[in-house]
Amino acid sequence: MTGASSKPVLRNAEYIGRHAKDKLWEFRILVIPRINEEEIRPLTEFIAHIDPSLPVCFLAFRPNFVLENHPGASRALMDECVKVAKDAGLVNAYWSGNAGIPGMVTKREGEIKERYSSEGAQLAGSYALYAGCHTHPRGCSTCVSNQACRIKKYIPKMLT
Repeated sequence: MTGASSKPVLRNAEYIGRHAKDKLWEFRILVIPRINEEEIRPLTEFIAHIDPSLPVCFLAFRPNFVLENHPGASRALMDECVKVAKDAGLVNAYWSGNAGIPGMVTKREGEIKERYSSEGAQLAGSYALYAGCHTHPRGCSTCVSNQACRIKKYIPKMLT
């Protein structure tokens, strides 16, 4: 969603899963409807490959910050994530959070012309554009406005 590489995060997750299980409470995966749903299967397969007994908790997204109007994750979606994890071989998968918070997808059709890696990333990019990001596709780590980013100063209109 930010344009930053996930390789360091995955490398560290693998290291912890293999060499520091005693320090691991659980892997947590935030589930944002329509934005990162397609990442659930590869993530759970990655974790299962490390060790099928590693605990994975899916966190139900709740509307917040730049995504303040986006719908929260439904119970059905959260249950599906657990099923996907178990199908991948994980034996300790569950979900947590307040599911079913209403909202609406507010993608600004036609405003994002650049190619993103997925529909979910494009949707997230459209929210960022609306909030003031002008670097597309997103690339926070290489943006000249990184430390003065308008999104970091975004003031939500709704509090959850």
